[in-house]
Amino acid sequence: MNIDTKTPWPLGAHRGKPAHSLPSPYLFWATSVDDFRRAYPGATRLALAVLRDRFHAPGRIEEELGVSPGVVGTRTLPGETEPPAPLW
Repeated sequence: MNIDTKTPWPLGAHRGKPAHSLPSPYLFWATSVDDFRRAYPGATRLALAVLRDRFHAPGRIEEELGVSPGVVGTRTLPGETEPPAPLW
């Protein structure tokens, strides 16, 4: 099923705004609350479609969250032999 992410958001403070313009933290919240998912399955599908698009757009999430290579740093995790590759 293809969902047009330009569809207006159907409820709440963001009602009427194109779904693709909503902030990711709001969309993450909407898709993580069981009661929301049950009450608004169409809005949940719309939020998931927007997030899918964002995760497939290189740098989009990082840009929105204000994450840059300098912020990410070069520390290694236990078991890693070298710092991870840059995010972009």
